[in-house]
Amino acid sequence: MSGLFNFTINSKQDLKFISKESRLSNLYINCNCKLDGYYCTNIYVNAEVILTNCIVDESIIIDDPKNFLLIRNCMIGNIKCVNIGNNNLSLHIEHNIIYENILIQNFYSNNKNISIYIYQNHGYLI
Repeated sequence: MSGLFNFTINSKQDLKFISKESRLSNLYINCNCKLDGYYCTNIYVNAEVILTNCIVDESIIIDDPKNFLLIRNCMIGNIKCVNIGNNNLSLHIEHNIIYENILIQNFYSNNKNISIYIYQNHGYLI
């Protein structure tokens, strides 16, 4: 299994450069996309993203989330979501195995429409 280190997805074209057989060390997502079945050490999210059936050894880090995020059927070390409330947001964390915890920090609303949906995860919410 080959590996990619510090790979950034800035456009849908960048998805062509990674295969499901690759192990991704640090994956930075800066464009709206869907990832299904990838194996990563860390994922850093700064866009609207749908993650399904992924294995993330250490962390998914979501900073200043935008509009919609879905994390479903993944195996994850932990999820850290910070600076919630800059934008209207719908965050769905569903049916995951989470080995450490889900950490939500710096929550503020400023009259934004925010919904956080955490459903049937095996793990802990802090």
